[in-house]
Amino acid sequence: MTLFLAVILAVAGLELLLILLVHHYRKQFQWLITKQDELPQLDREGLAKFFAKSYDPELGWVRRPNTTGTERGKGGPITFHIDELGSRKSHAAGEPKLAAFGDSYTFCRQVEDSETWEAYLSEESGNKVLNFGVGNYGADQAVMRYLRTELPDSVDVVVLGFVPETLCRVHSHWKHYLEFGNTFAFKPRYMVGEKGELTLSENPMKSEEQFQEIEELIPQLAERDFFYRRKFRALQFRFPYTASFVRH
Repeated sequence: MTLFLAVILAVAGLELLLILLVHHYRKQFQWLITKQDELPQLDREGLAKFFAKSYDPELGWVRRPNTTGTERGKGGPITFHIDELGSRKSHAAGEPKLAAFGDSYTFCRQVEDSETWEAYLSEESGNKVLNFGVGNYGADQAVMRYLRTELPDSVDVVVLGFVPETLCRVHSHWKHYLEFGNTFAFKPRYMVGEKGELTLSENPMKSEEQFQEIEELIPQLAERDFFYRRKFRALQFRFPYTASFVRH
């Protein structure tokens, strides 16, 4: 066997091994993506629950007033309650003085209603704090949520809470391109014009029916979403998988 043939067989063997490994583990590990993820199959049951509990045609999704939910916290299951304003339920007395908007770090997803930083701030300051955080929000969605929320007249301070990921999300139209596998999360996005002006590119999913026509929307989503080529396309495993592996 010549050296050239040995190299060819070794590369072919590595290619086959990578294909088998990626396709075996991709369902268990959302960060392994292939060309198949360009058009993911949306789970019908999950989509029905999404529409029933949180879908919003303007913002993409939101916590609904007068609802309750449970999530897996670090120390076990936690329960959250949303009041009539759409804010996380507060046990603080008196009129609210401050309202907080942001993502899951503002909402405090993994702790009980009484364990959020807003609850502790209410206790320390003696002023009731409203919590309008929503998991997976971008800073743009948080600001849009604030603009459409009718706050009590007693509120005179508004806080925008964010972490680096909250800022990254302002460039995203479909969260699947940024956080692979987050296929229900479509959102509005502000675009910067030639003169620096902001133009709103609305949430592309205006109805449940449009989710069934996702294949038709993907070309424009890929064009408008900052992360499609820079992250989603760049990190895909495509033939030859060996080249993708080496490139990464």
